[in-house]
Amino acid sequence: MSTAHKPKLKLFNEYSVWVGRHKDEKLTKKDIIVKKELAQMLGEKGFNVKGRQWILLDEAYVRAKRDVKRLGVKGAYSDALTRMLTVVWYVYGYRKAKPKINKMLSAYEKGSSLDLIVSKAPKLPKKIFALITEINDDYKHAMETKLAYPLPVSAVPEGTLVVPKERIPEVSGAVKGKEVKGKEVKGKKKKGEEKGKEVKGKEVKGKEVKGREKEEKEQIHGLSYPPYEPGVNVKPILDKWIDDEYQKFDADKYGMSKQCFRTAMIAYLNALQKKRIKKKDYFMIVDYSLPSTKRRMWILDMNNEKLVEINGHKAHYAAHGRNTGTDKVISTGFSNQPNTNKSSIGLKITSGEPYSSGSHRYRLRMRGIEPGINNNDYTRGILIEDGVNPNLKKRGYTENYVSEEFIKQTGRLGRSNGCISVEPSITKDVMNKMKDGRAVFVYYSDPKGKYRYTSKSKFQDEKLAYVALFGSRIAMK
Repeated sequence: MSTAHKPKLKLFNEYSVWVGRHKDEKLTKKDIIVKKELAQMLGEKGFNVKGRQWILLDEAYVRAKRDVKRLGVKGAYSDALTRMLTVVWYVYGYRKAKPKINKMLSAYEKGSSLDLIVSKAPKLPKKIFALITEINDDYKHAMETKLAYPLPVSAVPEGTLVVPKERIPEVSGAVKGKEVKGKEVKGKKKKGEEKGKEVKGKEVKGKEVKGREKEEKEQIHGLSYPPYEPGVNVKPILDKWIDDEYQKFDADKYGMSKQCFRTAMIAYLNALQKKRIKKKDYFMIVDYSLPSTKRRMWILDMNNEKLVEINGHKAHYAAHGRNTGTDKVISTGFSNQPNTNKSSIGLKITSGEPYSSGSHRYRLRMRGIEPGINNNDYTRGILIEDGVNPNLKKRGYTENYVSEEFIKQTGRLGRSNGCISVEPSITKDVMNKMKDGRAVFVYYSDPKGKYRYTSKSKFQDEKLAYVALFGSRIAMK
């Protein structure tokens, strides 16, 4: 190596300035910590990150930071995205990495999803693809469990839910029974003192802290429910709340089964707790257990606790995929795989604004958020759309294959390529209410136990649903 390069190499020390094209981009202490973590992760995958390779990691990291800054991403999301891009820049170098990076960034700009970036990087070597997937999984785990990211996930037991500090009584030591064990509390009385002694201006009463009773016994729709803690049997309380909501929405009157409502609401509450739902005012439920000749789609007004009425109806028609039902009326087969022309079940989130395409005046994209159940929806093109097919006119039918007129002509609804097709006359209203980050749940009763949704889904945790409603005084384990 020539002498001319030595001064530059010396600058690649901790907290230094990268001397490449972007001389003004400094590496902070946080950046160095992230670099060391990435070096360790790369080392575990067989890459020797030492000496010159450590310097190249500097360059890769700064390039990744520049890409993320250009996208305008901030917070924990930017940390995870920076790590992913750093790995690709480092492994491939500038020329080979650039097209791959552009492809990944293009995927992100379309959907703002780390899952989408991972899905658009299938040609990476297995080790690198596994590393990017690991970064994505760590980020999602941190977000779902309310941990700060980046944080070593191994430091926290799997399934732990960290509750905001304001929900936890301000008492040093563990509050157990009527005693404050172990240590003095702010210079006050020690272990074994009776209730009624002051602790930071509040009273200790068993497991309750005076002044927090109102918070701990939240009023939900006029009823008092305790926040979650060990020993609370959540199922009967959660069932009682769901039964009350089922009646308030008058769902039975408009054809929705209680099991469909229950499964959908638990999924919705899990997604709320995991912060996966952007807008919470409307929630669509589709029940593919019902035949297509029944009105089997509902939009719930979550703020006013009522079903949305459109064109005089509170329940609406919805078509399923052409290969989802063998007899064209009953849904029996679902898939997460492309080119199957089958519908998928589970919880989905709408993406962006409606758009027109071909014969369809209104189409709305959805992202399935349940791995192995519907997470390929976006790439498969599974949408909410108006049920229109002009080619049906040539065969003597109405082109609106989701309509009562088509049912009278054929004895059933038409079928889609896997999309949720709704009546053209209500599509505009549906789109306006469901666009841009609202939740959609597709239910199937699964009488033969083929899909086992409730056991496979990560959005059917009753404890998490309970915490979303009534809070928790402690961390869930």
